[in-house]
Amino acid sequence: MTPLLLQKLFGLSPRETQMANLVGTAALCLSTVAIGAATDQFGIRRVSIPILLLLIAATYGLYFGAEHVPSALLSLYSLGIGAGGVVLTLILMVRAFPPQVRFTGVSFSYNIA
Repeated sequence: MTPLLLQKLFGLSPRETQMANLVGTAALCLSTVAIGAATDQFGIRRVSIPILLLLIAATYGLYFGAEHVPSALLSLYSLGIGAGGVVLTLILMVRAFPPQVRFTGVSFSYNIA
């Protein structure tokens, strides 16, 4: 949705927004693994606050930068490493249920939501 939004709101070219989206997706893939590893090493509480603050700052920076400095779109999109914070939801869901009912608990609560 972001590439289309950037095209419509800020008049950026489809090629430019798709390339930035590709960079952002690569950053998301790498950051998801890194955040998962950091959670194992430091704990979810120590990792979640800085990562989610980074996500907020990167999102604001992306849209602010797209309006004022469109030439920096590629680097601003790569700051989306905070988006790897989505893995925190899955980690919390898995840890919320004991192993005997984990599959049922996660699938039921995820699909109800």
